Order: sequence, then C-alpha cells, then structure tokens
Amino acid sequence: MNNAVDHVSRFSMGCGLGCFTTSALIKRNLKRGKVVFISCTLALFLFVTMRTWAITLIDASQFSEILENFRDFEKFASVPFDQLITYTGRVAATFSEPMLLVCILVFVISRSSDSISGELARGTMEMIMAQPVGRKQFLLASMVTVWIGIAGICIACYAALYLSAHLNHVTEVERPPAITVPGTEVDIPTDWLLEPKTTQVPLADRIDFTTFAPAIIALFSMGFFVAGFTTMLSSFDKYRWRTVGIAVGFVVLQQMIGVIAKAKPELEFLGSFSFFWLYAPELFVSTLANDPDKFWDPILRYGDGYAQAGFTLGIGLLLLLGCAFYVIALRIVTRRDLPAPL
Repeated sequence: MNNAVDHVSRFSMGCGLGCFTTSALIKRNLKRGKVVFISCTLALFLFVTMRTWAITLIDASQFSEILENFRDFEKFASVPFDQLITYTGRVAATFSEPMLLVCILVFVISRSSDSISGELARGTMEMIMAQPVGRKQFLLASMVTVWIGIAGICIACYAALYLSAHLNHVTEVERPPAITVPGTEVDIPTDWLLEPKTTQVPLADRIDFTTFAPAIIALFSMGFFVAGFTTMLSSFDKYRWRTVGIAVGFVVLQQMIGVIAKAKPELEFLGSFSFFWLYAPELFVSTLANDPDKFWDPILRYGDGYAQAGFTLGIGLLLLLGCAFYVIALRIVTRRDLPAPL
C-alpha cells in the first residue's frame, strides 16, 4: 500500500491540479512500459534483420528443392509454395513467424492488461481517481500509449527489413546458353565448356518495399484488435494475472481453430471464427505483387480453393472489432464500481 502511495505521490508532486492531463498520463504510461517496449522492439529488430539475412544464404533453386520435401504440408501455408520461392514471398513470410507474433502479443497483452485491472491490483487506481482526472480520460491515455507502442514496433520491423535488405546480397548464377542442334529441338548444355557467371546483387534490388506495406498495416491491425480485447477484459476484472491468462488462452484457442480448419477440409468453415483468418500478411503481399487486380477483393482463394479474408475485409474487421472492444471497455469503466485496495 505504501508503494502505491509513493508511486502516485511522486507523479503528482509539484504539478498542481493540471498535472493529470491526458498527455501527462500518456507520459506516465510510456515510462512505465518502456522496459517491455524496448525489449520487444529490440528483439524484433534483431529477428527481422537476421531472418532477412538468412534469406540471402539460400538461392531460389535450393529453396525450391527444400520446399518440395514439404509439399504435403502446403495447405498449412498462407500462400502456395510457388510464391514462397520468390524473394518477395520469403520476406513476407517473416510477418507470420511465431517469434514476431509472440513479441508483439507480449507487449500488447502486458500493457493492455495493466490499464484497469493492473492499477486495481497494485492499489493505485483509487488514489489516481482521487486526482482531477476522469475515468474515461485515464483509460483513453492507456489506450493511446498502447497504440504508440504497436506503431513503434511496426516501424522498427519495417526499418529492420529495409536496412537488412540493403546490407545483404544475394548470389545469382547465370548459366551459359545451351546450343540448339540445327533442324532439331535438342539443346546441348554448355556448362562443361563455359563457366557460369556469378554476381552479387543487393536483396533490395530484387524486392519492392512498397509491397510490404499491407503486411505492416496487418501487423498493426492485429495488435490493435488484441489490445482492444485485452483492455475490455481488464475493464471487467480486478486481477491482472487473470486478465493476462484469459487473453493468452484466447489467442492460443484462436490459433488452434485456424490450424484445425486447414487440416480438415470439412471443417474449413471454422477458420472464419479465428481472427488469424483476418491476418494474412503473406497473402496480402503476394496478391499485391502478383495479382494486384484482386488485391481489394474481400475474399481471396489460393491452393486447393482455401478461402482467406482479403486485405480490405481482414484489416477492416480487425480495426472494427478492436474499436468495439474499446467502446465496451469505456462503458464498463465509466459505470462499474472500482473496488478499494485491500
């Protein structure tokens, strides 16, 4: 209890009645969440940098041979393997990596769960509410703080991709042309006669960075959705550990539903009940790069006809549902009784 008093006292000391402005609350929240933000951002910056570098170590032909060994599992991929062979497809796959998803979800859930139930658990909410600050203002400051963090992480991922693609080179082998036997369609290879020409080309010259904008937007939208859901849970609860547990369980359940939907064709309809059905960065990038006319279609199909939400439908629903969760959270916080610390 004394720690809670000290925490609020240090924040309000010497500020007067105008101290608890929205900007001051945002600065307070940014300061409190800087450790997890810096940790997640740095981890993702290094991960995206290293993964982009790893792409340059295997040329397209070698990667194609590797994928052929996993052809039976193509249905679990977000795009056909033929599109993953390209440098654009391999870079886009970064945004579906478990490491990336875990890091951004750790930040989102940890900070969003702290908005209400975290303050109640620490015993600081009652003292903050005793200051000239409204409940809606307090929650809005927490929401904006999380949005800033999500945007910062997305920008760091894009910066890491841009930097690594310019620093790393891919090896391209140009084989000598074959000799066609006159009067026939028989080609005789000349590898035994002429040496293949090997060149080093920056990865940045083989990809278009604008095609990855949908992946960055999708990453932000997914974080926004989970942040809204977790904030809603936090507004109901008074124990942060329970809020975190429910949010993590929800994400795991949603991922399991997506896997089951792809594993069993007769259960494909279950995929639309998972928010991961709306998050398909690889498919968004692939469609924009290879078939831009279909980019704005609400439903995209690939592989054996598996349906996935398109960019407009996926991003639209993630943002819309996230906003709905935030509206519910605001209504709950402004109406519920906030228990005093024990």
